[in-house]
Amino acid sequence: MRKIILLTQIFLLLFIKSVYAEKIEKITISGNERISAKTIIIFGEINLEDDFNENKLNLILKNLYKTNY
Repeated sequence: MRKIILLTQIFLLLFIKSVYAEKIEKITISGNERISAKTIIIFGEINLEDDFNENKLNLILKNLYKTNY
């Protein structure tokens, strides 16, 4: 019985983790004054086909900060 409960919990943990990723359909960039929105998309390595989660968003921000704009 404990094995069934443990396996169920592990399955639910894996399922919940995948629920947080979302597909982006449109990118809107606002507040930038120095560079174009297309430049931000290129330097941020932002692709509409990617799954976006917290780790991916952090990586995009790090890529943008590396450009020193």
